[in-house]
Amino acid sequence: MARACGIGVLVLLLAVGTRADDRPAKEADKNSLKAYILDTQGRQAYGVYFQNKKIGWLISETKLTKLDGKAVAVSSEDALFQINRADDALTIGSKSTTYYSLEGDGDVLVFEDRSTQNKKETIRKGVRKGKTFVITTKMNGRTTERTAAPPKRTLDLSRKLDNWLKSTPKKGATFESWSIALEDKEVDAQEVYTFLSKEKIAWGGVPTDIYHVSILSKGAKTEADIKSDGTPIRGKIGGILEMRAELEATAKKLDSKPIDLMALSSIEADKDLGNPQRVEALTLEVIGLGDYTMPASHRQQVRKGRETTVLELKRDFRTGKQETLTAKQRASYLEATPTIQSDETKVKKLTQKVVGDEKEPLMVARKIKSWVHRSLRQTMAANASTTLEVLDNMAGDCTEHALLFVSLARAAGLPAREVGGVAFVNLGRPLFGWHAWAEVHDGKQWVTVDPTWDQLYVDATHVKFSEGDDMGWLNVLGRVKFKVLDFKTK
Repeated sequence: MARACGIGVLVLLLAVGTRADDRPAKEADKNSLKAYILDTQGRQAYGVYFQNKKIGWLISETKLTKLDGKAVAVSSEDALFQINRADDALTIGSKSTTYYSLEGDGDVLVFEDRSTQNKKETIRKGVRKGKTFVITTKMNGRTTERTAAPPKRTLDLSRKLDNWLKSTPKKGATFESWSIALEDKEVDAQEVYTFLSKEKIAWGGVPTDIYHVSILSKGAKTEADIKSDGTPIRGKIGGILEMRAELEATAKKLDSKPIDLMALSSIEADKDLGNPQRVEALTLEVIGLGDYTMPASHRQQVRKGRETTVLELKRDFRTGKQETLTAKQRASYLEATPTIQSDETKVKKLTQKVVGDEKEPLMVARKIKSWVHRSLRQTMAANASTTLEVLDNMAGDCTEHALLFVSLARAAGLPAREVGGVAFVNLGRPLFGWHAWAEVHDGKQWVTVDPTWDQLYVDATHVKFSEGDDMGWLNVLGRVKFKVLDFKTK
């Protein structure tokens, strides 16, 4: 089978809704949250583009409504994406709805996120109950519940962000906000806005102030153009993924043939490296990184120049050095999360079956790696976001293989983490395709494991871009280029 994986579509853009009209609020105090919503309520549609090819749409709406007979504000985002990943078609739908109180700071009362992938639905719902936030997840006929701290996102924070933009801060000034992610352990995802500039353009035939900002979230940087009422009109991640404000009918007109995400997102190579599993050493010149810094390790040495970066990669190896984890680090890499469900009874029982009485760390890793590689059917049309969902499907691409491996490793007491990057593949032409694998700590050092391609100590074509949920690699998507300077095979 071809050594290739697709990547998920990530939209990290703020979509708050358009201004309904320019009439002032008449039935509410001008400083109240109700007046703020009356001034900013509305509906806006966006086309979503991948390398200038439309792959989906998003519609955002904000308005006043009632919840349990009480006046509240509601903000909703409805989206649909259609893509191909290799030979597999994938339709992704999502709808999130947030209900805000109109009292105090405008706390989040209810947040619900419904997502579908090829008609398979996952529902996550968070409800404020006193000083806690009760999160219920329904997936594959299974319901789970957990509690977390209430979200930091509020209506008052959104109003402060709007006022901050209108004040035209100095270039480089920052503002901290928050989004909500129920699938993460911490429901709060920090967003840092950096002010870049202001200009006046003709929007809909009307002179309009537009604020250019950069939004940093989970390492990914979105360049956005926002109106003074908080409505984005454009947002772009890296050099490949963009949202554009459009008329709703226009936004929903997708390209007749879904694009191949793998083909468009891969990094072309200027030389054929042959069988990548035979590549022992590889030297690459990398351009287009901008201010992004590649992660370095014993097998990935980074020499950063003024305009280019040189990577010296080797097949993973024993360093001969003792690099132990702190107690805090070890605990974090053994921790169960809402996605890495290593504490579930089903996962623990499976781990015992796979590992048996084996205690030696690398033998444990080898057993789990071989079982995952042998047991999961390789396909790009079985996306899953949790360990139990992967086990339900017993199928997936590199992301599902890495997720299941890390979950079983943690359940076995072996510190593990997911890794993202690219690896060499020849699909009619030489290129580096986006890929996911894992790393385990054996008590002495980090060791790479690729359960998709059945490798312990990965080959030298694996180029690491990220660890865990870091999305910084999106910043160079569509911009980075490789030039092969040298390589050695067995």
